[in-house]
Amino acid sequence: IESAKEEMRYILIGLARKRQTIYYSDLAAQIQTSYIHHRAPAFMRILGEVVTEDIEDGNPNLAVLVVQKASGRCGAGYFKAAAADGHDVSDPEAFWQAEFKSVCDYWADDELTG
Repeated sequence: IESAKEEMRYILIGLARKRQTIYYSDLAAQIQTSYIHHRAPAFMRILGEVVTEDIEDGNPNLAVLVVQKASGRCGAGYFKAAAADGHDVSDPEAFWQAEFKSVCDYWADDELTG
């Protein structure tokens, strides 16, 4: 699981630098260290661990880059977790756009990783 988590984080940072999103299914397919279906609880647990560790390290939430094919936005769980963390998600689109910009700007400016 650790190797899949590091791989997921590396993929997401690369996407942030390119200002791109990725579908849950495509992210799962890009992970080479192990097979994890994007709807499996393990996939969401790994993504959650990536987010938790990054937030603890003072980094923005990379999960904003992982979106649903139908909407092009994060799933309801992303917004529920953000609200639980005290964020105002009353306008989900505005919140998503601001968070996406924040993550991309952060990693674009970061010269120390990668």
